[in-house]
Amino acid sequence: MQSFILSLQRLSDTSDSAAKVFDIFEDYLTLHLILEHCSGGTIYERILDSQYFTEQESAVLVKHMLLALLPFHENRLYHGNLTPDSFRFLNNSPHSPLKLVDFGIELKVHRWDAMEHLEGGS
Repeated sequence: MQSFILSLQRLSDTSDSAAKVFDIFEDYLTLHLILEHCSGGTIYERILDSQYFTEQESAVLVKHMLLALLPFHENRLYHGNLTPDSFRFLNNSPHSPLKLVDFGIELKVHRWDAMEHLEGGS
């Protein structure tokens, strides 16, 4: 898990499509990530705020979502539970960048804990 977190932090520093991971704190129960503040809302909120949302705009959003994942996949990192809520706009500007803000860590921690439990029981 630690190697995933370090890789995530390194990738967020070089990717314009992922929220920056500024710091990481871990206690016996919880892992906390201090991320770049993305205040522009979700994709769903943007669609609802628009009077109309064209197929062209949808295609551009999907392209940006896929481009955000590219550096992670190139480094053999996966998300595991990607949804539209995994992305936020940086700010309220109409041309604000779309950022990946949820890195699927909750799922990975759950799987990691399950593996430890299985290995401990053997």
